[in-house]
Amino acid sequence: MQKLTERVIEFIRDHAKDDPNQIRLKGKSVDDFSAGFIADQIEARRKQADRLPTFCADERIIFPPSKNLEQSSSEITAALKSDYVKSTGATCNQLIDLTLGTGVDAFIFSRIFDKVYGVEPDADLLNITRHNLELLSEQQLHFFNMTAEEYLDTHTLSVDWIYIDPSRRNLDKRIYDLEDSAPNVVGLMNELLSRSPEILIKTSPMLDISSVLQRWNNVISVIIIAVQNECREVLYHLSRKEHPSPRIICLNVAASGAVRRFEFFRKEEETSLPKYEKPQAYLYEPNAAILKAGAFRILSQAYLVSKIAVSTHLYTSAELIENFPGRAFKIIGKLEKGDRNVQANIISRNFPMSADEIRKKYSIRDGGDKFVIAFSTQNEKHILLTSRMY
Repeated sequence: MQKLTERVIEFIRDHAKDDPNQIRLKGKSVDDFSAGFIADQIEARRKQADRLPTFCADERIIFPPSKNLEQSSSEITAALKSDYVKSTGATCNQLIDLTLGTGVDAFIFSRIFDKVYGVEPDADLLNITRHNLELLSEQQLHFFNMTAEEYLDTHTLSVDWIYIDPSRRNLDKRIYDLEDSAPNVVGLMNELLSRSPEILIKTSPMLDISSVLQRWNNVISVIIIAVQNECREVLYHLSRKEHPSPRIICLNVAASGAVRRFEFFRKEEETSLPKYEKPQAYLYEPNAAILKAGAFRILSQAYLVSKIAVSTHLYTSAELIENFPGRAFKIIGKLEKGDRNVQANIISRNFPMSADEIRKKYSIRDGGDKFVIAFSTQNEKHILLTSRMY
């Protein structure tokens, strides 16, 4: 792996705010590093500054192509996975990452495991990842240039944990079914469990949780991670024993870095009896992790709020609930037909008109601190003007 020279590092530093496309067009190489490569490094550092601050802080780090960075974990989501693994109380001596990729997860896991093994079939990517982790990690990691299947066929090592993040791209097309991802964790599950008592699998946020739980009856926990109210990762912790009611852990990372946690057991959601009421003084919208988890019934009991309707995932209360895991709004009143040029953000939930259609009909201007919330109750449809409380 050719390391960045001091001249290249200095060039990247001096041109950090320049347009990468202009650097590509000029075509000027530095110490045999092409203009395209240098432009890619500048662009990657700019895009990954928030996601990978430790990597970006070291000027010697080399970023792989953008297609490799797309599926990689951010440092904050990797840290949340590491925190979860520690919280289980299971032994953390050795871990195999069967889908090493850019190595962000392996880097964070190396802080709590004595030995971390990384498996990656792409030789070029592995060289970059090895270079980066040797710079960043305080311990030596062990690398294997082969597929997960080849590693399992040729190595008999048993470890405490196996982590796997199957590729969700096939010929540049996104895929969501576990059987179609690479490696096929469904087909490999028996082999994985023979090597380790603890399996942690990262899947697409688009994958239906219920379908996974129907496939596997040995899921201990489902961990859903949202960052600034955008669902980023869904993980499944599997063991060798059956677990009839998995624990669902919902984590939402705020812009400040604070993590809001809500957890429940799936059976609790199935047996909860929510209270239903018409809109009162306040409305609440759960955060993205909770919505992905399908925690629609249990929230009513956990936070003493009433659900608007069975299929409308909004909640209401007469008094403000300060700690609801999501957004809270105070109702100002109905949006009337004569109201025009209101400045507000728009939320449409279980309503026959989309946010864009509502915007056009009422000539609503985007932005401001007000929210127009459109939704259906059991027998009525509402378009309310609200102000956000938190």
